[in-house]
Amino acid sequence: MLTIIPDLHTNNEFYQENTLLSLSARLQEENFDNQLLLLNDDADAYIASLARVKTPVIYLFDEIRAINTAGASLTIADLNIPDKYNLKVVVYVESTCVDVFDGDQHVMQVILGTKGELQTVDYFEDNGHIRDRYDTRGFRSSRSVFNQQGQLTQKLWFNATSDLVMMQHEDLTVTIPPRQQFRFQKANYSNLAEVEYEFVLPHLAGAQRILVEPSEDSFALRRFLLQTQVCYYFTNEFQITSNDFSNLVQRDMYLFQSKTLAEIFAWRIKQCGVKFVPLQQVIPPYFSDFALGTSMELETQLVYWHVGSISDDELKNCFYQLLDLLKEHEDIKVIADANDQQIAVFKEISSKFITEFKEKVGELDDEAALADLDDDELDVDQIAALNRFSCPNNLKYEQELQLINQAHVYVDTDLLTNFDLQLEAVKTGIPQIVRQSNDLVKEGKNGFLLKPDLAIKAPIDWFLVNLDKWNVAVVENVRLIQKMSLRTVLVQWKKVLKNG
Repeated sequence: MLTIIPDLHTNNEFYQENTLLSLSARLQEENFDNQLLLLNDDADAYIASLARVKTPVIYLFDEIRAINTAGASLTIADLNIPDKYNLKVVVYVESTCVDVFDGDQHVMQVILGTKGELQTVDYFEDNGHIRDRYDTRGFRSSRSVFNQQGQLTQKLWFNATSDLVMMQHEDLTVTIPPRQQFRFQKANYSNLAEVEYEFVLPHLAGAQRILVEPSEDSFALRRFLLQTQVCYYFTNEFQITSNDFSNLVQRDMYLFQSKTLAEIFAWRIKQCGVKFVPLQQVIPPYFSDFALGTSMELETQLVYWHVGSISDDELKNCFYQLLDLLKEHEDIKVIADANDQQIAVFKEISSKFITEFKEKVGELDDEAALADLDDDELDVDQIAALNRFSCPNNLKYEQELQLINQAHVYVDTDLLTNFDLQLEAVKTGIPQIVRQSNDLVKEGKNGFLLKPDLAIKAPIDWFLVNLDKWNVAVVENVRLIQKMSLRTVLVQWKKVLKNG
C-alpha cells in the first residue's frame, strides 16, 4: 500500500485544499490503495474533517502517546482563572483572544476556537513564557517552554490522562519518562525524528516508495528510510528555497506542480553543490471540470486584485493605475484582497483625495461659481472611482473563490503567485495577470506576465475593453483544462507511484 505524507502545518484550513489529500482521495476512488500518515502533533485539528474521507489515516502522535479517546473540548472555564484578574476579549473571524491581567501585569493569553473550545494558553513570566496546547478531545496535549528571547528550550507531550509521555530538551534530544518506557525501544533519543521513525516503521514495512510533501518533518525522517524511495511533490517555491538539498539521495524522485518550480529546483540544487542529476518530473494539478463563472451575468465588470507581498511604492503605483482605470470605465469595479497595512495605505490616499475635493468645493462662495467649474477641475470622476474600489480584510479561502467566480479578470501582484487561485481562474475561464511565470499563463492569450514596473492597467484594458480578447482567454483556459484533466493527470501519477 502506498503511504502519502502531506504537510498540514500551514493552518487549520489548509488541509481542505491540500494537493496530496485531494490526490489520495482520487486514487482511492480509482482503487489505488493508499494511506495517509500525519506527522504533526496537532492531529485533532483534522480528525473531524478527515473522518469523512475513505482513505485510512494514521495520526502518528496519537500512536506515540497511545491516545484513542474522543472526549469533549475544554473551555476557558476549565482554567479556573482567579476572579481578581481582568479579562480583555477580542473576537476575530476564526478565533477569540482573551488577554488576562493582574492589575497592570499581562499574565496570560487564551486563544479559543470558533465554538469556544480551548486551543492555547500562554503564561507570561519574567524569564520567558510557557505555552500549553489543548486537544479538541478534552485534554492538554503539550507544553512548550520559551526563554526571554522567544527560543524554545523544552517541550513536553502528554496523553489523554495528563501523564507525561516524552520530553524534548534544548539540545533537541528526547527523554522518555520511566512509566512510559515500556512502549518505546529506548529511554533516550538523539532527536524527535528518531522517535517518529520508530513508530512510522511498522506502517512502511515492505514499502518500495512513499509520496511526501516537502517539510522539515519529512526531510528529518528521510535519513532513517534506508530502503525506501521517497517521492517529493513540490507545490510552491518556498518548499525549494527554504531547504538545504546538499544531502539528496540519488534514488529519490522529485516531482513538481509546474515547470517553473522544476527550474527553480535545478538552480537551488546547483547552489547546494549537488553533483548528480536527480530523477525529476512535472505533474500538473488536475481539473475535474470547467465551470464558467458568473461574471457575464453581472452588469459591472469586476477586477479581483490579490495584492500579496509587495512594497509600499509598488502598492501605491498599482492603486493609482486602478483609479485611472476606474475613472475611464464606469462599468468596472475593483476588489482588492489586501492585509491591514495595505488597506491603511489605500485609506490614506483615498482620504487625501476626498479632503482635497471638499476643500475645493468649500472655497466656492455660491452655487453659480460651483456650476462654472467643470468635472475635471473638481475631479468628480476620482471620487466616483474611489466608490468603486473596495478592500475587505481577512478574506477566507471560500470568499476568495467566490470573488474569482464573479471576476472578469484576476490580478496577482504577489512575488509568489497564489497557485490555487490561478487554478480557479483557469477553471472559471477568466484571464489572469500575474507576476510569476508558470504553466497556467499563455502570454497574450489567457493572461499576461507583469514586468518589474507592475504596469497592470494596460493588460486589464486589453481584456475588458475588447470582448474578443476575453473570449480568446476562455478558449485557451478550456484547452488547458483538457490538457490537465483528472484522467490524464491520474495516469501520470499511477505510472510514477507504481514504477518510480
